[in-house]
Amino acid sequence: MTFIVFILMFTLTLVAHRAATQEIRINEHFVECQWSSDNSALPQNLMLICDTSESQHGLVYWKKGSKWAGNGRTLTVRVRGTPDAGNYTCWSNTTHELLSSNAVYITKKNEKGEIDEPILKKDPEKKAYFYCEANNYSGNFTCFWKVQSQNPNLKFRIEYEDENQTKSASGTVICDINSETTNTEYSASCRRENPCSYTEEYEPIVVFLHVFLTDVFVYEKHTRHFFIKDILKPDISLCQVTRNGTLILLHPATWSTPVSYFGLTYQIKTVFNNNEEISEVDHSSLLHHGDIMTITKKLCCYSGYRCLIRSRDHYNSHSAWSNWSSCRYRIN
Repeated sequence: MTFIVFILMFTLTLVAHRAATQEIRINEHFVECQWSSDNSALPQNLMLICDTSESQHGLVYWKKGSKWAGNGRTLTVRVRGTPDAGNYTCWSNTTHELLSSNAVYITKKNEKGEIDEPILKKDPEKKAYFYCEANNYSGNFTCFWKVQSQNPNLKFRIEYEDENQTKSASGTVICDINSETTNTEYSASCRRENPCSYTEEYEPIVVFLHVFLTDVFVYEKHTRHFFIKDILKPDISLCQVTRNGTLILLHPATWSTPVSYFGLTYQIKTVFNNNEEISEVDHSSLLHHGDIMTITKKLCCYSGYRCLIRSRDHYNSHSAWSNWSSCRYRIN
């Protein structure tokens, strides 16, 4: 009985080892093809190396997908378009065991060096394929992007990289792609390790968005460089209007504190009969009562008038304004 158990355990060990050896890491290769106006591209040579010793040079062969592609430890792929991209695998001639896997992706660019037929859709306002926003100085931010059309073969990877190859005092940045998407819109939540809101930013954050279309092996890479102070966009503020025309304002709940240090500038928009007027709030006219601020704006209590407010970082005029928030009438 003991002998039978030993044989069974030995067999299971072999099966487990065989399964483990099949976990081959996929090597990614990215080739840029420059296309001219006559829809042609100069071919580029890419050398793939099988993950085996040089002594095995004559004992391996290559496949592209399911078709034979060549023999030997190295394989030179002539890339000039999407038909040449794909998954190239290296196999043993004797055991037919998978030795290595190489995914060859192509990025098609036009004569101007821009991505031709991009997967992502450029935001007309930001004039970028992806952008990031922060609602305070905490070091957390969110990145957004849109695709031209939905595709089940789309894959994304977003990561941070230190250009100077040195560890920042405020730590690295970690990004997670959000699972909730709205049709063609995607986002990722990013956070900086060991952040300090009071520390002056000396080096920009660099974020890379990698876009893969895995069925045709097309690839795009987009980069954003920024300081947190330049991507600030506060959340909306709460606002109420009293009967005598006093506006009661509350700073956004997510804004950095203390507000006396992380100041905000406010604007008021008055709307009457489709006519709009925007005025900036003078800080000297704001009355502070703890976290509550008040300012008098008589027009806001008149019949037919509607008032809205928005804010931005007081110390950076290049940062974005928050969305407009409608001031609600206070009953009591």
